Amino acid sequence: GHYDCAADTITIKPYSYAERGNHDWHFDDSLHNKLDGVTPIKLAIKRAEPAKPPHPRNEPEPQPPPAEATLGEPGFPGFSINDLPIDNFPTHNLPNRNIRFTGRKDMLSRISLGLSKASTVIVTGQGGFGKTQTAIEYAYKNASSYECVWYFNAESKLRLEDDFREFALRVAGMKTALKDDFVLVRSFIGNWLAEHGSCLFIFDSAESCPELRDYLPRGNSRAHVIVNTRERLQGVIGKRLNAEVFSSADAVAFFKKRINGINKDDAMKLSTALGFLPLALEQAASYIRENKYAAWKYLKLLRAKHGLRVLNTPSLDTDYEKTVLTTWLITFKKIEQEEQSKAAVQLFMLCAYCAPDDIPLRMFIGGRDKLPPPLCDALNPDNAPGHDELINRLAHHSLATLSDRDKNDGALLSVHRLIQAVIGDSLGDEKFWLRCCLEVAYEVFAYKYSDREDFDAFVLTLPHALEIAQHAEQSLENNDETLQSVARIYNEAGVGLQKQGMYAESLEWLQKALAIYEKVLGTGNPSFATTYNNIAGVYQAQGEYAVALEWYKKALAIYEKVLGTEDPSTATTYNNIAVVYQDQGDNATALEWYEKALAIREKAPGTEYPDTATIYNNIALVYQAQGDYATALEWYQKDLAISEKALGKENPDTATIYNNIALVYQDQGKHAVSLEWHKKALAIREKVMRKGHPVTADTYNNIALAYQDQGEYAEALEWHGKALAIREKVMGKGHPVTADTYNNIALVYQNQGDYATAL
Repeated sequence: GHYDCAADTITIKPYSYAERGNHDWHFDDSLHNKLDGVTPIKLAIKRAEPAKPPHPRNEPEPQPPPAEATLGEPGFPGFSINDLPIDNFPTHNLPNRNIRFTGRKDMLSRISLGLSKASTVIVTGQGGFGKTQTAIEYAYKNASSYECVWYFNAESKLRLEDDFREFALRVAGMKTALKDDFVLVRSFIGNWLAEHGSCLFIFDSAESCPELRDYLPRGNSRAHVIVNTRERLQGVIGKRLNAEVFSSADAVAFFKKRINGINKDDAMKLSTALGFLPLALEQAASYIRENKYAAWKYLKLLRAKHGLRVLNTPSLDTDYEKTVLTTWLITFKKIEQEEQSKAAVQLFMLCAYCAPDDIPLRMFIGGRDKLPPPLCDALNPDNAPGHDELINRLAHHSLATLSDRDKNDGALLSVHRLIQAVIGDSLGDEKFWLRCCLEVAYEVFAYKYSDREDFDAFVLTLPHALEIAQHAEQSLENNDETLQSVARIYNEAGVGLQKQGMYAESLEWLQKALAIYEKVLGTGNPSFATTYNNIAGVYQAQGEYAVALEWYKKALAIYEKVLGTEDPSTATTYNNIAVVYQDQGDNATALEWYEKALAIREKAPGTEYPDTATIYNNIALVYQAQGDYATALEWYQKDLAISEKALGKENPDTATIYNNIALVYQDQGKHAVSLEWHKKALAIREKVMRKGHPVTADTYNNIALAYQDQGEYAEALEWHGKALAIREKVMGKGHPVTADTYNNIALVYQNQGDYATAL
């Protein structure tokens, strides 16, 4: 038994027959027969009062010292049963209630709702997600609704049958349960259930018992069943629930309960780093308490190169003997041995190096030529059932889930970040799978941004390409070829983020690409110049023209020296420099640079090339700025003829031409025609880019000006408001482009005679 000094009681509970069989102990059956074998008995103990020493006359007796402040809750598990009086608690064999149990209201509610609609709830999830503790807590909270609550350990057929025999003996009253054939025992229990009130059964670790359905209560019973399993069970019918990690609020509450003095910010950082996984949080709290660490110190250990070792340290003050590492390695070793799961295992090894959420399967389908068999065969684009089979194999073992599907019905996978780290760190040839991932990312992460599909693919793939590249940069840093691939991915990320209007993030990744190119290639390489050019484009988009010119001229120096003055890359840089001068209002200098670029482009075979059309567009802009509208329209039409043919009518570049033609008509006072062209541009930009993109805001602004010129002030204010919302969010309230919008709105109020608001 257990002697509880604080309560002055002894709690006695006989060992189960399963426990009895594991020890060479004498078991007094006469004592056992005096107990019901289930309910603990508390015996009061009277303590002798120690003699008090005499005290001098008129002196006060010494007072007991003040109680010491407790440092968090004690490590010893609690023995309280429930809020119910002990006499009202039903017959049960539940483990002791977990006094550290925190939150989980949503999961408990889902189990309750599930049992209200079906007699069986099946909770699936990897080890460490808190399935067992949640089921036990549910049993304690709802015990009053049942005549009996019984916990079955289904980790093996032998253990499950042993628990059944114990139930038959202690609850159902089958005196021969220990020696009769098990078929008779099961039949006896079935008959007992049919005649008695409702019971709650918990079958834990059920993945190890493939014949579980033969042990579940039949339809004529009123029993409720909770089945906990790491794998999806075949033939077991019931409401299926996925085990979930802690919510952020529950995780913070858990750490505050377990670690004395931890603040909310540190608790959240720890929870996030551990993926809100209950077992990982328990291990972390135990490690911190036992080693007297501050939270930041543990985080530092966790983020170190060998940080996962702290997750393989068993806790001394919990009865869960497995760690995060051992829990998942058991599952992974099992699936590795299944021949039919080989391709799924390979896919998981790739997922271990991606970001954890929404991993697009089509990323691996697009790069399948870089992957080994049998995965490369299973990812054949024409083999959709094979793709589903891969996902189902991983989901069956709770290693990954189908989180969603993209707009093209492509599968998106999610893997818990700690499962990624544990498996990636512990199994297989890490560098082989990392190289495979890098080759796939290099292959697929490149877009023309010519349609909505390209933008969507970029957004989906970006976090995974960057995660893979960062893993490769850290683990394969001595390989120059690898680092060039990493730099190319960083550069592509910068370009795509600029296209999204995310300028600060774009510069961050372009600078990282630049640092690698400088280390590996030196500053005279064309790849280096390409990154200069892209950085200049970001500054130009932000209106920082002087800085943009500096970066463009750095790129030009390399191109002219290495590639010559007749190369298309040199022509592109001439064009970009011209645009900067034009944006600054220096049209004469802009025309000089445009003519240099056009001379190179028109010498190349096939002048009907989009880059040639771009120069036509920019020359038209110069004439438009000079008020030569007829000449401007001629150049725009030359541009449009090429762009619609080469790029299509739903391309962002085509939308730009529509926008510019609209502005010419607007300058000419042809407002109705101008609005037609503006709305053609807007339809493309809202469809292909996004409504919150800065370029879309430009179109909103231009439409507002067209209405403003016609005296339609209400419509003008509506469109200016749309433009302003984007510009304040993306560019900031202190940006010159945002100031232009303030100015335009002020002019509308001024034209309406509302001078106070205009001011």
